[in-house]
Amino acid sequence: MRVKIVRKTNFKGAKIIEKSSKGKIIISSLDHFTVDWFTTLLIPLLPLIATKFSLQAGTAAFIPATLIAISAFLQPFGAFLGERVNAQTIETMGILITAVFMSMIGMTSNLWIFITFLVLANFGNAIFHPNAAGYVGNIPSKKKHTIMSIFSIGGALGRAVSPLIIVGYVDLFGMKNMYFLAMIGIIMAIFTIIYLVPDGVKIKTKKKGEKFVLGQTLRIKGVKPLMLLILLRTLAMRSFFNLVPLYLAFIGLHLVWGGLFLTFSALAGVISNYFGAVLADKLGPKNVNIFSIFVSVPFAFLFMSNSNPYFMLTMYTLMTFFASFGLAFNISYMQDFLPKHKEVASSLSMGLPWGIAGVAFMILSFIVNIVGLYPILFVGGFALLGSAIIALKLPKMDG
Repeated sequence: MRVKIVRKTNFKGAKIIEKSSKGKIIISSLDHFTVDWFTTLLIPLLPLIATKFSLQAGTAAFIPATLIAISAFLQPFGAFLGERVNAQTIETMGILITAVFMSMIGMTSNLWIFITFLVLANFGNAIFHPNAAGYVGNIPSKKKHTIMSIFSIGGALGRAVSPLIIVGYVDLFGMKNMYFLAMIGIIMAIFTIIYLVPDGVKIKTKKKGEKFVLGQTLRIKGVKPLMLLILLRTLAMRSFFNLVPLYLAFIGLHLVWGGLFLTFSALAGVISNYFGAVLADKLGPKNVNIFSIFVSVPFAFLFMSNSNPYFMLTMYTLMTFFASFGLAFNISYMQDFLPKHKEVASSLSMGLPWGIAGVAFMILSFIVNIVGLYPILFVGGFALLGSAIIALKLPKMDG
């Protein structure tokens, strides 16, 4: 009789933990949706922004590239804050800062104030990502890659629906009235404060007495090749993502086509994000990285080989589908190398590679004004190929 009571209690305890964990994953994923929804607002509006501030195509593309670099390099600082303060608190701050300042970009006709709003918004983005990803990585689960993919899908969905929604919103109400959108972030932050607190599951995100040393971390087997893979893949995808709306406008297509390309490819990324994580749990992250990135390369070059918008849309979507397999599981893959510093691991799998890729694209965006958009898209294709080759050097680990 006594044994039965113990079993029953353990079963209930497991159910409470499972329910609490699911709730935390859902809220964190919704947070990710919100932050990425706001930060993606800029890209589809680049043609309007270029006209408003009389910017060349390369200069317009330079703005998001710079912001990406700033945000990415600040992620280790965000991870430091999360380890010293509290991951949930920094996560909430990130939502509010991003939502408020991104909603204000349409209110000014001064380029420097416009850029200031963008920088502040991207600071919120920078402190959000490593803490939210680290928080999710500390949630108990046997399917760590799949859990991380659910969180990542939240952001991918935000990026997917953002272009079409903001293009439609601005078409109806104008950029000056974008400040109403801040309420979305404020509401989500309130939900996060209420629900994203330790209740049934205690998740430790603050490590006392454990020092993080970057040099020692980079010597851990697998860290550098994984960072390089992410860097090259990010450079490739950022080149396409930032330049495609401008390229489509250059060849005479309507602004809506840019929104369609970004939305279709982002939706494909949502599906592949989850599918890739499930495969990584079964086959291991190295094998899935090799397969998916190598398969994506031909579609990148096929996209650039034709001017038919429907063919281009198909190739671009397929390229993004396969290239996005590892977007989520590479975060948990890096966390396997640094199990005691998951916020820091998240910043190394997102922040530093994204930052370096952002700086590289900043240079490319200047070159756009000299050589045009088309050659730089080819550079993106070769960066994707380089990422596939680096995948061969990753260490094998269990899914």
